[in-house]
Amino acid sequence: MSASLPDLVRAPKTLPFAPEWTPHEDQLRFTSSLDDADGVTIEGLWLRGQCPTRYPDERVVYQLEYLFPGFRRGPVSRIEWHPQSPHNNKGLGPPHLRHIEKSGSQVHPFDLNWTLGVKRMVSENLPIGLPIEPEPRDFRAFTSVMGTAFGVRGVDLIPAPPWQPRIL
Repeated sequence: MSASLPDLVRAPKTLPFAPEWTPHEDQLRFTSSLDDADGVTIEGLWLRGQCPTRYPDERVVYQLEYLFPGFRRGPVSRIEWHPQSPHNNKGLGPPHLRHIEKSGSQVHPFDLNWTLGVKRMVSENLPIGLPIEPEPRDFRAFTSVMGTAFGVRGVDLIPAPPWQPRIL
């Protein structure tokens, strides 16, 4: 019997190898499989990293993604470091965070977005976000916060992106 999506997301996971950031247009990206506690690859669940090539320490995103049977691949949890734009939960999420525009790093946790249902969670791109406090001081600290938020061990294997800053 296969595990439910909530069980997969909540279970401990391990990054099995050091991913390699590769260029894709103006972005750097990687995708990595994840292993369960027994060292077996979790089918249909993986970790994606993405950031702009030219802006070091900005707009870094990690996302847990899942291949929904009969649907498509979509996000189930996301964490953003120094995003380009503020986020507004609109009328969703914890009452104290509704209709408030929040700047800074944020996490879009699985459990809060899962309550909306799969179609809405995916089509609205994880609309409920929470601020990360304190703000991670650097890429390594942010990656560590991601490992805790996503329940992924071995995130210290993720190298810093090979940014190529703009020269003015």
